[in-house]
Amino acid sequence: MRKRQSIKQRKPLKGVPDEQAAIRIQNTSSNAYVKVLGVTVLGVVTGIGAFLFVDKMIKKVEQNVTSRKSLVEGNPASYAAKLYKALDLSSWWSEPDKAMVFQVLRLIPAKLIEMVKTSYQKAYNRDLSKDLQKYLTAEEFDEAQRIISQEA
Repeated sequence: MRKRQSIKQRKPLKGVPDEQAAIRIQNTSSNAYVKVLGVTVLGVVTGIGAFLFVDKMIKKVEQNVTSRKSLVEGNPASYAAKLYKALDLSSWWSEPDKAMVFQVLRLIPAKLIEMVKTSYQKAYNRDLSKDLQKYLTAEEFDEAQRIISQEA
């Protein structure tokens, strides 16, 4: 068996870059850009994910606090919970108890109307006025608005 002789690389002339060296330099610089881009995208995605996670946790804590307050009679959260239950929004097939909605609206003191709306928004992530408009007929909604405006 003969030993293979190693093929010697020819040395580039002084001042003239070798083609392979130029390709290596080009690949190295493009790899650096890809790495920087990848790290940047990863950082942005991680930041957005962390923000959304923290936001969700804050909303969950607010909902828990509001639901605990809803157990106290006379609290705005209590009225919001009664309205939510009267509208029966827990399932898509259920129908609202309109008599109960009007009964609860009449029970809400004038000074608590805005707090009830805010509490409803925090607890159920829904707008009370829009829910009333959606689940009541036009005449019933006008009656509900009249009751609310008389109270306020």
